Amino acid sequence: MTIQYTDSSNIAAYDFDPVMGNLTIYFVSGYTYVYFAVDEKIVKAMAKAPSVGVYFTKNIKNNYAFKKLNKSLQGR
Repeated sequence: MTIQYTDSSNIAAYDFDPVMGNLTIYFVSGYTYVYFAVDEKIVKAMAKAPSVGVYFTKNIKNNYAFKKLNKSLQGR
């Protein structure tokens, strides 16, 4: 999947690798996190959600292992 920009006040964009199940979230704050072993159905549901940020908080944030990355959306 190519990078998907959002109109969220919290999440600037996200990118998903369906082979590895890695979901990279680029926050408006400039921080970037990768979430591991995320099911593609979850990512598709987030994309269709009325609020990407609310969906992320409820369904991904505390449910998957993650790592903070040292890259920003601009440094991608």
